[in-house]
Amino acid sequence: MLPVLSRMACLRLSGNSQTTDSPVAPGHAGFQHRSIPRPSACAGNPRKSGLRTGLNGRLFRPPAPPLVALAILWAVAFVSASICDAQDNSAAAAATVAAPLAAAPLTAAPQAASVPPAPVPDSSTSGPGLYAIFETSMGRIVVRLLEDKAPGTVRNFVALATGVKPSADSDGTHMVKKRFYDGMIFHRVIRGFMIQTGDVNGTGDSNCGVDPIPDEIDPDLKFDVPGRVAMANIGHPDTAACQIFITVAPASHLNGTFTIFGMVSSGQDVADSISTVPVENDRPIAPVTLNKVTIERRDR
Repeated sequence: MLPVLSRMACLRLSGNSQTTDSPVAPGHAGFQHRSIPRPSACAGNPRKSGLRTGLNGRLFRPPAPPLVALAILWAVAFVSASICDAQDNSAAAAATVAAPLAAAPLTAAPQAASVPPAPVPDSSTSGPGLYAIFETSMGRIVVRLLEDKAPGTVRNFVALATGVKPSADSDGTHMVKKRFYDGMIFHRVIRGFMIQTGDVNGTGDSNCGVDPIPDEIDPDLKFDVPGRVAMANIGHPDTAACQIFITVAPASHLNGTFTIFGMVSSGQDVADSISTVPVENDRPIAPVTLNKVTIERRDR
């Protein structure tokens, strides 16, 4: 194969031998020529050494015949293209594998929706026991009375609510048996704190005619949640008598100074609503009335 190509190259070069003065490779535009003797390899044996003698007597290797050079260039180009294709295919395959990871933007892990924990049922607010139902002008509030924690306070409250225990009339001159809390107003309302009732004249400083009762403060009962029902006093121990209040928020500053004798079982939203009515000096502008208090014992 090489002898044939060599002879073809020699035939192509006959009549004009060429060499280069420029570094530009043969076959490129701008290639400069100068005449040189035809290499003797064309007339001689192509199998002999490729080294020949130039005009200056020095040995030189003649340039590869154009067809051979083109064949070599074509082979090199083909191999290079094959390698590039293989590399491109490998890169494409790698990109395909990596694409699902690279395409998605980096984001923070999704956070679970903030859901408040379900309140733990308080056994003290439900189940068998003694209850007081407050029918107000804004709705019903049901209170479980804590006979086991504050028995004397519960007895005093029940006796006043049912009219068994005498109390002063509105003038404060006579003691009468009446359902003490029925028809009274919530004379003191503080948003985010508590609602208060149990004053004969709705002023907060009336004498209900009932002797003060001793405090029954249980260290396990605290004002740590809304819905605590407690006795009001005049700021000293053992001075509670008739006035009561219901908290609408935690009030830890009251711990140890006021007797808790009940817990709201249902209707805390009603108490909350009462605490937000418009007031003047903590007194509701439009009266909120405690229409009736009913005492009942429940078996479940």
